[in-house]
Amino acid sequence: LDVLSQHVLGVACGGPFDAGHLFVEVRSAAPYAALERETFDRVIDFVATGGYALKNYERYARIRRTKEGLWRVSHPSVAQQYRLNVGTIVEMPELNVRYVRQGRGMAGRGGPVLGKVEEYFAETLRPGDNFLFAGKVLRFEGIRENECVVSNGAGANIIVPSYA
Repeated sequence: LDVLSQHVLGVACGGPFDAGHLFVEVRSAAPYAALERETFDRVIDFVATGGYALKNYERYARIRRTKEGLWRVSHPSVAQQYRLNVGTIVEMPELNVRYVRQGRGMAGRGGPVLGKVEEYFAETLRPGDNFLFAGKVLRFEGIRENECVVSNGAGANIIVPSYA
């Protein structure tokens, strides 16, 4: 329901809205086709008050009901902040995983690119570490420019990449 909450706030940033009309619109989307009105109203309340934990703090009120019964942003700064941050998903930098022949180490050149791995994961490895990538055990040789250089790996201590 966090995505729905963001959508409700986004709609309010575009101008006052009628909750009934928005409910019909939201239910026309497949993921929300079975959404009950009571749940939708709780989402509206959450966006309006910040939820039970923040209800007593005015600064967390994002939307307000007008005299006409429409919902709008509580202050222009709410819309400004929303527009600055909407859709911000920071992608982690990635490195190409470049295969070199065993024994060549960092001196190895060429070789196929097997895929990509997040840079933060590659930086946790030490030369000689084995890790599982695309179903293969690879030996980490090092990082060169924008590449994670690897060769055939083996051994019992295999590190499995995990993604946040």
